Amino acid sequence: MYSLLIVDDERMARESVHSLLATQEDLELELMMVDSAIKAVSVLETERIDITIMDINMPQMTGLELYSVVRQKWPQCKVIFLTGYSEFDYVYQVHKHARYVLKGDREEVLLEAVRESIREIERDMLLQRTVDIDPEFKKRAGHERASVFLTELIDGYVPMQEVNNELLRDMSILLDYRKPVFPLLIRCGAILERSYQRSLTLCVQIYQLLERYFGKNATISINFYKKVNLFLMVQPDEPLAEAAEVRRLASMCSLFQNALQLNADTDARILIADRSYAFTQAIGLFFRMLDRIGSVQPGDTQIQSLEETTESLQREDVLRSLLQLERTVEDVGFENIKDAFTGIHGPVEFRNWQEAIEQLNDLSRQATDRSEQARGQQEERLVTRIKRYIDSHLKDGPSLTDIADHYHFSREYLLRVFKKEEGVTILSYINDLKLDKAKARLTGTSMQVREIAEDLGFSSTAYFIRFFRTKTGMSPQAWRDQHSKI
Repeated sequence: MYSLLIVDDERMARESVHSLLATQEDLELELMMVDSAIKAVSVLETERIDITIMDINMPQMTGLELYSVVRQKWPQCKVIFLTGYSEFDYVYQVHKHARYVLKGDREEVLLEAVRESIREIERDMLLQRTVDIDPEFKKRAGHERASVFLTELIDGYVPMQEVNNELLRDMSILLDYRKPVFPLLIRCGAILERSYQRSLTLCVQIYQLLERYFGKNATISINFYKKVNLFLMVQPDEPLAEAAEVRRLASMCSLFQNALQLNADTDARILIADRSYAFTQAIGLFFRMLDRIGSVQPGDTQIQSLEETTESLQREDVLRSLLQLERTVEDVGFENIKDAFTGIHGPVEFRNWQEAIEQLNDLSRQATDRSEQARGQQEERLVTRIKRYIDSHLKDGPSLTDIADHYHFSREYLLRVFKKEEGVTILSYINDLKLDKAKARLTGTSMQVREIAEDLGFSSTAYFIRFFRTKTGMSPQAWRDQHSKI
């Protein structure tokens, strides 16, 4: 799914581009429109934008000035200028790596520019193995030094009062101890499902993608904990207001998820704290995040409050106890634990320890199966709720962002779940629903075409007529004349 922003101060021009792209369901675009470059800047502060289509001549701020903001906020964003013949030569010389569509060109030219932009985005996301991957193995020692230190800090082996900027630098961590950080926890279970070499390559790819998307305008630290958990702390170079910064981080996570899927054919669960914390506080919140990330679905990104509750403290205590038990087994050896357990509690219920381990593995598999079944049922219920929401908000023109905000899931996760359950994208489902309802109103009521367009959430009658003609090959009035029941 790619987010596309249309920026034009002329309403008819905006709607013309929007209506054209809204019917291209194979592109899976999340479309947004604004009527000025100033409003576009506001959107770019927090929302991930993959493609921007903009006019050049706009009041207050021109498209050329907006272009610089786009490149600074979202370097991966592709820009398509809508230009007149008189502007083309000059603009082309200034911004040679943008795309240009003359306003008199056919619609196919704009569509091909969008498709080529998507192809370029996907090419940019791909990591080049010979260029990027191999040198990363050489840098792995520095990553591991920082990761081991942070793990020992989390586990309590390093006293928090000893931490200062000098120690962090010695451990190859560039965060400023005195400034707040935004903590994120990422879990990628696929790391354990692969051969050692493929697992190592996946870890390197994850490092690269995190540095590419989070390290551009921020200082970050990355800690692998228990192999599959990545604890990320982010210090933005130019922080926004906290809520806006968290939303921007969520947008960066959607980029990371897309790139991870494209490069490694896998996904991750991501949990973001809803505000920043002091460095020591963030370290102390790790186990709370570790406990809660299990509630995040694979491929989803969630923003959660990490405020303390009695239940969360109890769960953290249990989690710490389990991890302490694991460390104890590592320290004293399995045979000593077995002998101690047998000596205290008497004979075990199994004929031998191998049988006990097999039973535990079987229970683990059963728990995994039940978890997968429950997840499938949850996704099915979620799709049902999404369809109900779309139907009740059709007049408002529901977007994927609206639905994601309502149900507190990421857009990418909703898109994937919906397509898996229904076999079509959310945009296709909305368009088909609008078309079915339009046909029913045309043939079963005396509503005017203008009223039907308004009732189904179209911004103008012209937009509705164009949409209907694209879908059916005839105008709404022609359809009514041919199929009317009244």
